[in-house]
Amino acid sequence: METHTRRELRQLRKEKTRTRNTRTAMLTAAFGLVATLVIGGAAGAYASDAPPEGEGVDVSQVEVALNEDESTEDTSAPEQTAAQQPATDETTEQASAEEPAAQPEQVIAAEQSVADTNAATKAEEKVDTTTLGGDTSQPNKVFVCKYVGTPGTDERLQTGQNPISVSINAIQNNQWNGTVPGWFSDAHDRSYVLDYDRGQPEPSVSLCPEPEGPPEPVCVQKPNLSYTYDGVGSGTVTSSAEGAKQGDALCDPLAVRPTTWVYVLPASGNPSWPQTLVGYNDVLVDKIGTFSYAAPELEKCRQHDIYAQFVSKGGFGALAVPNQLNGPNNPFEPPFLHQTLAGKGPNPTYNSTSSDGCNTPPTTPEPRVEYSNWQDEAWECGDTEVTQTRTKTVTPFKVVLQDGKWVTIEDTANIVVTPETQTRPLTEAEIESCKPEIPEPKVESTPWEDGEWECGDTTVEQTRLTTTTAYMAVLVSGSTWEIVVDEENSGALLDTQTRNLTEDEITECPTTTTNNPPTKVPSSGVIPPPPGAETGKIEGQFMTASADPWVVGGGAALLALALVLALWGYRRQTAQL
Repeated sequence: METHTRRELRQLRKEKTRTRNTRTAMLTAAFGLVATLVIGGAAGAYASDAPPEGEGVDVSQVEVALNEDESTEDTSAPEQTAAQQPATDETTEQASAEEPAAQPEQVIAAEQSVADTNAATKAEEKVDTTTLGGDTSQPNKVFVCKYVGTPGTDERLQTGQNPISVSINAIQNNQWNGTVPGWFSDAHDRSYVLDYDRGQPEPSVSLCPEPEGPPEPVCVQKPNLSYTYDGVGSGTVTSSAEGAKQGDALCDPLAVRPTTWVYVLPASGNPSWPQTLVGYNDVLVDKIGTFSYAAPELEKCRQHDIYAQFVSKGGFGALAVPNQLNGPNNPFEPPFLHQTLAGKGPNPTYNSTSSDGCNTPPTTPEPRVEYSNWQDEAWECGDTEVTQTRTKTVTPFKVVLQDGKWVTIEDTANIVVTPETQTRPLTEAEIESCKPEIPEPKVESTPWEDGEWECGDTTVEQTRLTTTTAYMAVLVSGSTWEIVVDEENSGALLDTQTRNLTEDEITECPTTTTNNPPTKVPSSGVIPPPPGAETGKIEGQFMTASADPWVVGGGAALLALALVLALWGYRRQTAQL
């Protein structure tokens, strides 16, 4: 089945309508002509120049011809009006000539008929615009182009599926007048009804009207441009225009490319050729105002060229420069500023230096001195400092002629590497790392000694002396440590406890029938003094006495002295360990 695009279908319908209009006009003109001939025939009965019999117009033949034309679908035939149709009979021409008064009425009738037909055709074309598939029934869905943003500012077609098919009922309340195609607005943005949805393939988004973006900015069409040039490599370009203000955009900006070249060595003359491109600094004169330009700086053995071109003629794209110039415009050069703005400033806009001194090599720079990081040598506990080493590298330079220019490079053949040493004191952390492990405190106790007990006692109190010796590490010198007694945390303690008397100790007491008090038995087993004499005993850490104060006091003093001497001797002995 032959398929047509929407545009082709619309064109076919228009051509078909024109053909129908032509047929209507032809039919109207034919009937008017027949009526004229009939009237003319009646009058000819009385005239001597009436047409011969049989030479009148056959109305049936005209109708048949028109009917045949209606059945034809040749849309390529050109439009023809009734006046353009060839005469079919000489009698017709004569009758027309004999009745000139009837022709204006016929023309008016034909024109009126064509006008009416054209009006009907336009209405039909409006309907056809909304019925691309040829169906005159109105569906209940339409294809809608969705837009986002503000028209005239940032309006754009909505991304995603676009156009979309929506129900007519869904858009009837969105200021839509029912025209297809036509615009309407929803709660946020506006939309465009593109076509009725009759089940045909979804139309392309390219059929949607272009969104209304921001208006084209107003720009200055013909500014007054002038420039300055300092004769070396810099200057200004000024743009102005009557009625324009500072910052107004230019419709056709000017691209300026100040360029620097350096002579290829050995050099001679002014300028010297060839030259190698150093670089350029682009400036775009795109507004009303003054713009400064300057070529890359180079003191000597160089040439500055100021090139320029309008954007409409290529702008910076037309200012391409080669990497090397072998001579003026060799291999090529863009237009100079004084050529583009002829008569608007100094001429020429280029400058070169003499080649004197260019072949003398520049001063060789001082050697580069580099040091590696200090590295520690091995050290031991007991040392007070550590030795460090590093390398010193001295790299000399030399100046050589390379690719037509002086180049400073490293003189790798004469690089000197020298080792260096130094010492540094050990850090606190390093000294602390040599600290020895401190031994656990030493605890020693004397044997338990029995106190005195009396006949009749069942237990006896015992005492002993417990000595604790603590140690600590002392830094002697450098990173040398020594373990010594920690006097502050060392000391002795007198301990007491009670034990039960044995059966042998209990039987040592003599049996007596006298009323004398029980005999006190010393721990040594010696017979105690006579009754009435008091003996002392150890209570806790001290000795107490209840007998003669002189005797008891003297004994207590001797015992205390003995304890002190024993403790002193014990500490001295342990300190020597």
